[in-house]
Amino acid sequence: MTAKTWGIYSLETGIFRSVYSGPEATIDEQLREGEAAIEGDFDTALVRVNLETKAVEPFIPPSPGPDYQWDDRRWSLTPEAAASLAKREAAEREIQTLEASQARAVREFILGAPDAKDRLTATDAAIAALRLDLR
Repeated sequence: MTAKTWGIYSLETGIFRSVYSGPEATIDEQLREGEAAIEGDFDTALVRVNLETKAVEPFIPPSPGPDYQWDDRRWSLTPEAAASLAKREAAEREIQTLEASQARAVREFILGAPDAKDRLTATDAAIAALRLDLR
């Protein structure tokens, strides 16, 4: 048997799910309900099937949100949004680290260590400052 390549797409949207290569007799096994196959090797991120004409045509999927830009192949976060996300994730990690470090200071505060309250207050202030990056 000769292997062929098909694009598997939605009968509702024309958007490709995947590309399958194999014997023609096995293509039906690859289809889910509501899908069809069209012969060819497609870049599934950049084309779709026109449901009226069954022709494969260029396609840019809808933007996932206002913080995304199209880069000729896919949607990605804008540099500003990516930087904001990285800043937020770094703040979350630092807050987790600071919160994890409080156990010793709390124990020492309960036991009456003289500087424990100051350390807890400093940790709380640092966490409060980092929370500003979570907005």
